[in-house]
Amino acid sequence: MWPFNGNSSSSSSSSSSSSSTGSSSISRGSSIVVLLVPAVVVKVILVVVIIVVVIVVVITIIIIIIIIKIIIIIIIIIIMVVGIFQVCVIETTVASASVVLSVVAVVGIVIVVVVVVVVVVVVVVVVVVVVVV
Repeated sequence: MWPFNGNSSSSSSSSSSSSSTGSSSISRGSSIVVLLVPAVVVKVILVVVIIVVVIVVVITIIIIIIIIKIIIIIIIIIIMVVGIFQVCVIETTVASASVVLSVVAVVGIVIVVVVVVVVVVVVVVVVVVVVVV
């Protein structure tokens, strides 16, 4: 009846010792899992972060290209409107439009090269991070 009876205390001590041994083996196994999980989590987080950065950079570059094209179209429209009102300036207008279009082509090529370089650098970084970590 008494909780501090000799029989019950000896049985509880033996059960507690066996349970502590079992828990220590479980804690050893879980510590190995705990050590492995952070490495996998870090790799996954790094890959996700790098993919998000690449997507943000590509979207930003696309938005910049769209804004540049809109500005250039507005400039060409302004040049043509001015050329319509000044008949003697038509040749100059055509020349100015061709210069603007060549600048657009050069800017487009530069942007494409920058995008390709950024993507290559990001891919190399991802590969290095995954291999090293």
